[in-house]
Parts: sequence; structure tokens; C-alpha cells
Amino acid sequence: MASTAAWGALPAGGSRSSPNRPHALTLDCSFLQWLRARVRVRLETLRSLWTRSPACRGSSAVCRITSKGFSTQAEVLHLLSEMNFGAVVVAAGLSGLLSFAFLAVAIGSEYWYIIDVDKASNSTWQFRSSHSGLWRTYEEKNGSYHDISIYMNMTEATEQDKHLSNLHRAIVILLPVSLVLLVFGGIFGLVASLARSYTLLTGEAVYFLVCSFFTLSGVCIYVSYSEQALDLLQWEMGTELPAHVHVSFGWSLVMACLSYGLELATSLLLLLAARLAYCQRHHESTVALSMA
Repeated sequence: MASTAAWGALPAGGSRSSPNRPHALTLDCSFLQWLRARVRVRLETLRSLWTRSPACRGSSAVCRITSKGFSTQAEVLHLLSEMNFGAVVVAAGLSGLLSFAFLAVAIGSEYWYIIDVDKASNSTWQFRSSHSGLWRTYEEKNGSYHDISIYMNMTEATEQDKHLSNLHRAIVILLPVSLVLLVFGGIFGLVASLARSYTLLTGEAVYFLVCSFFTLSGVCIYVSYSEQALDLLQWEMGTELPAHVHVSFGWSLVMACLSYGLELATSLLLLLAARLAYCQRHHESTVALSMA
């Protein structure tokens, strides 16, 4: 401190200060002592916190001081993973619920296949505008519905008619089965999310993948069924459809396709949730071992 006082007593020009500044020298020395004491206290506090925290002894843990106290980067990452797990599970639940709603609307509606006939040009062939579903067909001319039965007597039917009937049976079995599987998938998914089990969440993701396979199979078979029915109609007429007859797929098929996409999204989100659950379990076991 004597050298510090001597250094502080020298003016900028190198000569000693006048005897009229003893009070200023005393303030300078007191400030330096106070500053050194504060720095020493801070260093001792950090050293004690570092020694007491087992998580900070590892080479991978990065410690820091926050506004709420001393924490580690591992704890912050654990908190973020918990938040991400909740968000992913909620997103998977919403996706699964929408896929169920879309598929239910598609199965119950009658806009899978639409036949639109221009009435002004409909003179040669007596076609009727209609739209069909999986269970019945609506004709706009007389405003009546015609049920489509899967238990028709096919003893006198041709091979093409029997093949089309088998395709229709496959469609009306696959899509409702997929709908029922989605109901059980929602229940099992809730249990797996609450348990935060990596195995259950992975199995639930595979389960929704199977549901999407049933939905996709039903949609693809329906497209093939419609194309073959149109080809059979043109073969029976001996010519192609007139220009004033327009056939197209309706919004019911679009809803079924959206349901398939949402089922795939649900499966991927559940796989991500399973991965986050695994990372959380691994983190908890690592912290438990470090605290032991």
C-alpha cells in the first residue's frame, strides 16, 4: 500500500503533488481498498458455489449466474425439453383428432364421385347428374337416394361386376376399420403421453402408421374402383362419354386424403415425443448419478 500511495501521490507530469491534496489521496486509497474487497468477496462466492454444485464439476456442464440464482445449462435444457414435449404431445393430439373428424365426414358424405351433365346438351344419352358416396347415390333429376348394397345377389352377374363388387366391399371395410382404430389410438396415445414412456409412444406412432395404411389402401382402391367402373360403362356403350358429361372426384375423397396426411403427421409427432421422453429419462438418470 505504500507503493500505491506513493504512485497515487505523483501528478501526471511526474513531480510530487502539492501538500494541499491530502484529502484527495485518502479518498483514492479508500476506493481502491473497497474495490479490492468487493472483488475478493465475489470470487469467494463463486468459488464456494462452484464447489457445492456437483453438476458443475463435469466437463460438459456450463455454469452461469442468473437473476434467480445459480443454475446450469443442463437444467435449462431439461426445462426446455419438458416444454417441447408438452407442445409436441398437444400437436399430435390435435392432428389425430382432426384426422378422425375428416375421415368420419368423408365416410358419411355422398360426394366421393360426381357426375355433372349439361342439361342443354343432354339429348342423345339420358345421363343424370348425380353424386355418390360409399353407401348411396343421389340423383338430382328426381331428388332421390339409391342405396348401394354390398350383399347383392351376384349369381347372374358378369366377372367385371363381381370384381367391382369385391372392390366396393374392400373399401367399405378398410375405411371404417381405420376410423375405429383411430378411436382406440386416441385412448392409447393419451395413456402413453401421461406415462411419458418411450416404448409406449413409439408403439403408438407405429399404430397410427398402420391406421394411415388402412386409410391409404381404402382411398387407392376407391380410385381404382371408380376408374374401372367408368371403363366398364364406356365398354358397354361402345363409345366414350359425351362431351356434355363430366365426371370428377368430390370433396369427400379430399377429406379422406387429408385424414391420411394427418395420420402420418401424428405418427411423426409421436416419434418425436418418444425421442424427447427418452432424452428426459437419460438426463434424469445422469443427474441422479452425478448427485450420488
